[in-house]
Amino acid sequence: MRHQSYLYYVAYLLFFMLLQQVLTGNAFRFWLWETTNFVPLTNLFTGLAVLFAVQFTRSFLETQRYLPSFDRALVFFTILGAIASFFSLLSYFADGIFSWLNLLLPYLSLVTALLLLSSGMAMVLRNQRSAFFYVGAWGFMLLGVVVFVLQHIGVLEHNEFTIASLQAGAMFEAVVLSLGLGDRINLERVRRQEEQERAIRSLEEKEALIMQQNEELEQRISKRTAIIQEKIKT
Repeated sequence: MRHQSYLYYVAYLLFFMLLQQVLTGNAFRFWLWETTNFVPLTNLFTGLAVLFAVQFTRSFLETQRYLPSFDRALVFFTILGAIASFFSLLSYFADGIFSWLNLLLPYLSLVTALLLLSSGMAMVLRNQRSAFFYVGAWGFMLLGVVVFVLQHIGVLEHNEFTIASLQAGAMFEAVVLSLGLGDRINLERVRRQEEQERAIRSLEEKEALIMQQNEELEQRISKRTAIIQEKIKT
């Protein structure tokens, strides 16, 4: 697997964990600057989590190669995540502007989660082994996102279950994705080993062919030499 898949995955986990710390009210413990308004940080970490989750999906599922139509949609959501992150950062230093992000980002997260799950399902239909881990992971995450967003917009009541749904979904997602990454590593190791074995067999076949051709050439030379010698004697 290409190294960028790891980088995207680690970046996604980092910003998602920071987002959870803000949502649970623990951010003030590690935040270096004094502030009482963590809403822009919520938007910032949400946008960055969306951005890197989408990029991880593109790399892990190789959507540009296997799902070009889905990949174009994923690129669009990557751009949305980057734009949202940029304006969220501006709103942190200029409190009160870009308040529309507070309404946009929950829906952006929900739609992104659905798109990522759909991309995984499309790869499952192609019988890609890694996609099964991916769909299982995002299934847990999507469930957590849906419950959390619904309580955030007032459809579900605020209680311990709905508030912790995002963390629970993220925990199960991280476990399953880690298993998927490990499985992908093993598959690629086996694939490289098979390619090396094929290359060795191909080299051995070429060497055997060259030896056979040399032997045939030597036999021809020997026969011609024998014929010439007989003509000289006669």
